[in-house]
Amino acid sequence: MNKSKAQQIFGDNAEAYANSPVHVRDDSLDIIEKMLAGHNFEMALDVGTGAGFTAISISNISNTVLASDPTRPMLEQTRKTSISTNSANISVIQNIAEQIPISTNTVDLITCRKAGHHFPEFDKYIHECSRILKQKGILIIADSISPENEDLDQWLNQIELERDPSHVRNRKLSEINLILNKYHLKTIEHQLTRIHLSFNSWVGRTGVSKSYKNHIQQKFINAEPHIKEAFQIRSIDKDILFSWPCAVMKCVKSV
Repeated sequence: MNKSKAQQIFGDNAEAYANSPVHVRDDSLDIIEKMLAGHNFEMALDVGTGAGFTAISISNISNTVLASDPTRPMLEQTRKTSISTNSANISVIQNIAEQIPISTNTVDLITCRKAGHHFPEFDKYIHECSRILKQKGILIIADSISPENEDLDQWLNQIELERDPSHVRNRKLSEINLILNKYHLKTIEHQLTRIHLSFNSWVGRTGVSKSYKNHIQQKFINAEPHIKEAFQIRSIDKDILFSWPCAVMKCVKSV
C-alpha cells in the first residue's frame, strides 16, 4: 500500500469515520474494556487511533495516553473527541505504526483496534510493540480477520481492496499468532466476535463512486452460497447487511 494513498483516503473521510457507529463503539470495544477491567496503567499508547474512540476508552484507566495515527485530519478528530469527553490526559502523535517514536521499555499498554489490516509491514509493527512495551506490558489487538479457508480469505481481501485502496490484508488468526510468538508476545486471552456492517455506509466511508459501488454490490449479490453463509450476507430493503469475523487478543510481553 502507498502510505500517501492511505493518508489521502482517511484524511478525506476523517469525519465519516468519526461518525461511524462501528468505529464509535461495537462488540470489540466492549470486549477490550472487559479484558482491561481492574487494570491501571501509567503510560498507554493507542496505535492507528483514527478518531480516538479506543484512546478515550483507555484514558479512564491510564494516567497518560498517546493517540498515534499517520493522518493529521484523523488526529484533529481525536483532539475534538477528547475535548468533548473531557479526556485531558490524551496527547496525539503523528507516525506510522511501523516506526513508533517512543523509547524502549517505556509503555505499559498498547491498543490497536480496527487498524492492523492497513499496516503494510505488520511484522515490523509487532516488533515495535515488543520493543517499546515494558516487561509484562500488555498489547491489545482487535481487528477483522480472514478465515483460514483460502477461498474465503481471497474473496474477503479482494473485496476490501476494491472498496478501500488503503487496505493491505485481513490476516488469518494463525498468521497473527506466528508473528506474536516471534516477538515474545504471549496471548493470555482472546475472543472471537463479528463486525456487523451495512454495505451503503461501508462503501460511503471511503468515497466510492456510484458506478464502482454498483460493481462491488454485484459481487455481494452474486457471491457463492458458501461465501454468503461465511460472511452473513443478506439483502434488506435497498441495502446489504454482512459481517466480518473479528479477533480481540490480550497479549503480554514475556521477555
